[in-house]
Amino acid sequence: MLTGLLNIVLSAIGTAAAVFIVSDSYLGRPVDPWDALSRAVPYIARIVVLSILTTLVVGLGFIFFLVPGVIFLSALVISTQALVLEENRSPIEAMGRSWQLTKGFRWKVLALVVVTAIIVFIPSIALVSVASFLATEPAVLTDLSIGWSLALVLGAVVQLLLYPLMYSVLTVLYYDLRVRKEGFDLEVLAQALETG
Repeated sequence: MLTGLLNIVLSAIGTAAAVFIVSDSYLGRPVDPWDALSRAVPYIARIVVLSILTTLVVGLGFIFFLVPGVIFLSALVISTQALVLEENRSPIEAMGRSWQLTKGFRWKVLALVVVTAIIVFIPSIALVSVASFLATEPAVLTDLSIGWSLALVLGAVVQLLLYPLMYSVLTVLYYDLRVRKEGFDLEVLAQALETG
């Protein structure tokens, strides 16, 4: 129970920090991982609530009919970016913002999400499967608890290395949709000219 709660909190911090790091890089700001982590902490509760809500909406869409699940997935996929990068948004408002930004681009968004998921999850599943097999194979390890511990550590390392790729792609997608729908690049250029 405690491990699960810790995993949820650390995942929320990691998600928000990854979004901040990619966003700062995209906007040409200095990238400071420690600053990103400290900026992420206030978002823990909202990201957890957002994750629960989007999982429920997308999950129910898939349970009742496949098509609504696909629509909800492609519509809500950048909710975390909207929550973290736009001032004072609630989880519900972030979901609405994601819905608005992805409107008209849902098939492209879905294709990007599927390709990225394949790139991220297939290596993760393969490595964890091999580690799990080795963990239960008596010929490889005499102590099964050590084997399972190694499998869990390997799984965590793989997630640590591959999951930021997913959040990077989604953060760039968020900005791409803002550029296409709102002329966001012009806003950034205007701000740069004002401060420069």
